[in-house]
Amino acid sequence: MEKNTTRPGFWQTVKSVCKSGRSRIKTYLTRKDAAGNYRLFDSVGALICWSLFLELLLETLSRHSLAEALLFVIQAPYAFVYCSVLIFFTMMIARLTPIRAFLQALFSVLWITMGVANCILLLNRVTPFTVIDLSLVTSVFRIFMVYLSIPEIILIVALILIGISLLVFLAIKAPRGKVKWKSAIAGALISASLVPGGFYLGLSTDVLSDQFPNIADAYDDYGLPYCFLLGIFDQGIEEPADYSELQIETIMKQLGEEQKSAPENSPNVIYLQLESFFDVNYLTNVEFSENPIPYFTQLKSEHLSGFLSVPSVGAGTINSEFEVLTGMCLDYFGPGEYPYKTVLMENTCETAAYNLKELGYATHAIHNYEGTFYDRNQVYCNLGFDSFTSMEYMQNVEFNISGSWPKDEILVREILDTLSSTEERDFVMAVSVQGHGKYPPMTLPADYAYPINATFIDGKLEGGLSDIAALSYYVSQLREMDEFLRLLVEALSNYPEEVMLVMYGDHLPSLSIAPQDLTNGNIFQTEYVILTNYGAEARYDDPGDLEAYQLSAVAMDVAGLHRGILTRYHQQMRDKETYLSGLEELEYDMLYGDRFVYGGNLQRYPVCDLQMGILPITITDVQVDAENETVTVVGTNFTQWSMIEIDGSLYSDTVLVDGNTLTLVYDGLIESIRVVQQSPNGEALSATEPYVIAVPAD
Repeated sequence: MEKNTTRPGFWQTVKSVCKSGRSRIKTYLTRKDAAGNYRLFDSVGALICWSLFLELLLETLSRHSLAEALLFVIQAPYAFVYCSVLIFFTMMIARLTPIRAFLQALFSVLWITMGVANCILLLNRVTPFTVIDLSLVTSVFRIFMVYLSIPEIILIVALILIGISLLVFLAIKAPRGKVKWKSAIAGALISASLVPGGFYLGLSTDVLSDQFPNIADAYDDYGLPYCFLLGIFDQGIEEPADYSELQIETIMKQLGEEQKSAPENSPNVIYLQLESFFDVNYLTNVEFSENPIPYFTQLKSEHLSGFLSVPSVGAGTINSEFEVLTGMCLDYFGPGEYPYKTVLMENTCETAAYNLKELGYATHAIHNYEGTFYDRNQVYCNLGFDSFTSMEYMQNVEFNISGSWPKDEILVREILDTLSSTEERDFVMAVSVQGHGKYPPMTLPADYAYPINATFIDGKLEGGLSDIAALSYYVSQLREMDEFLRLLVEALSNYPEEVMLVMYGDHLPSLSIAPQDLTNGNIFQTEYVILTNYGAEARYDDPGDLEAYQLSAVAMDVAGLHRGILTRYHQQMRDKETYLSGLEELEYDMLYGDRFVYGGNLQRYPVCDLQMGILPITITDVQVDAENETVTVVGTNFTQWSMIEIDGSLYSDTVLVDGNTLTLVYDGLIESIRVVQQSPNGEALSATEPYVIAVPAD
C-alpha cells in the first residue's frame, strides 16, 4: 500500500503556524511561577520590549506617522532608548508591589494618554504638550469647543470613560502576587540609576540637551517622555555659575543713577499686542488678490519698525507678553515654562508697568477676552497694574465671523476711555484676540465670502498647510485687524495729549508654516512698529531687528523714559560682550536669588490692588414688581456678563436690557442685591456693594 505523500496546502500550513503561535503566546502570557505569580509582569525582558513599543507608539502619535517615528529611532537612537528607559523605570517601580499588573497597566495608560494629548494638540497648534498645559486646563477648557468639533469631544469623553472603566475593572480583576523583593529591588535600583546616569551621559556627549530654544524642535529631537518630564523638574532659572553680590554690584555700577521723575513732555504709553499677527506677504508660495494689511504696511514704512523675535510660535501669547512687559529672556527658564503660571502667581516682578507707576503713571491692562484666561485676573496685580478691563467689562462686544473671538475694533473705544479716565499720564497694555485660531472654524455662514482671495502657487506650503480655506479665513481676520489699527492710530493722532503706541505680533498663527515658507526664513519673527503723535520716533535712530525682551527698553528710550533696572540694562548694555550673561544673572537675582539689585529687599514691588474695569459698576435703584414677579436693577455700566445676585444666590438668567438696566424673573423675599461680573467659565470677577432693601416687619 502506497503512503500518502501529499503535502499540506499553503493555507493549511499558515493556519497551523498561527494556531501554534497563539498557543505559545497564550502559554507565555498565562505562565506562572512556583508561587502562583504570572511571570509576564515580572519578566524584565517583556517589560523592556513593552517599554520600547510604548515609546515607538508615543513618537508615532507625536509625529502623526509611523515612518517618521522609525526615522527618529534611526537618527536619534540614544534619545529613543533613553525615553524607553524612562518608561521602563515606571514599570520596574510597579514590580515592588503585589498589584504590579494593575500599576503597569495604569502607567501604560498614562503614557498613552500623554501621547494622545500631544497628538491632538499638535493637530491644532505648533507647540507640543508640556507639563504647563496641565495647569492651563482651567484657562483653556472653554476654547476646546473652538478647536474640537462636538463629535470629537464626544469621542474623547467616551475614550476617557472607557479608559477609567477598564482601569477600575483591572483594579478589581488584575492578578496579585507576592513580591520577589531581591529581584524587584535590584531591578528598581538599576533602572533608577539609568535615569540620572543616562541624562548626564547624554548631556556630556551632546546627544541630549536641557536647553530648548524651540520646544517643538526639542520634542522632535529628544522625544516626548524626555521633554515632558524635564519640564516637571526643570522650572525657573538655574543659579548662574558666577552669581554673587559682587557680580551684581559690578553690573549695577555700569547702569548709573536711575531716573527719579518723568520729563514734563513724556507721553502716555500704549503697548498693543496683536494676536497671531504677522505680514502674510512674507509667504513665498501664496498669492493674494490684494494686500491684506495695507495700513500696517504703510505704518512700517513711515515709523520705527523691524522684525521682532518672539519666544513661541502658534501659541504662547502670555510668554511674548511676559518678555515685552518685563524685559526678561525666557531662554533661561525651564523648557516650555509659562512664568505667569509659576513664579509670578505668588511673586511681584519688575515690569514696564511698575517702572512707570513709580514715575507717576496710572497703569492699565485691557484684553477683549475672558479675564480669567491664563489667570490674568490673578497675575496682573503682581505685574504693576492698577486696573484690568477684560471682555466682561465691555459693552456691545461684537464677535468675528467664527463666533469664537471678539473683534479687536472694540479696543479703540476701550483704550481711549482708559486714557481719559485719569488726569495723570497712563500706561496701557492692550492685548487683542481676533486673530486667534482655529483656522478655519468648523462652520461659517453659507453666504460668507472671503474679502481677499488666497491661492497657493504650487500646491501647499512646505510646512504642510494645504487648506486654502484656513488661510483665507485667517487673512480675512488680518484685514479687519488692519482696519482696527487704522482707526486706533487716527484716533490717537487727534488725541489732545502726547501718546506713544508700540504694536507688535505675539507669534505666528498655528497654520503649519515652515521657515522655508517665509522670505525672512524665521517662524519666530513677527514685526513691531513704534509711533507717536508728536514725532519723537523721527528723531530716534533705527533700532533694527529686536528680541521681544528688548522692545520695551527701546520704546522707553524713544519716550525719554529710563526707569527700571532691566530697562536701563537693555538701553546701555545691549552691544556689550557680557550682555546675555549679565541679563541671566539679573533675572536670577530678581526672581530667585538674594535680590542684591534691591539691596536684599525680597518684596521690592508691592502687590497692586487690581480694579476690574475702569468704569464703576453701581446699583442706584431696585424695583420689585410682585404682580409680574420681576426684579429690575437700575445702575451704571452693566454688560452682558452682569448677573443679579439675590441674598447670596447668583441668577444666570439675568437679562441685560441696556447698560443701565438688568431684569430677572423672581418671586420671593429680597433682603439685599448685588450685581456680579461673571466670566463665562463661571468665576466671579467683581461685585457691587450690596443694595439693601427694607423688609416689612410682617
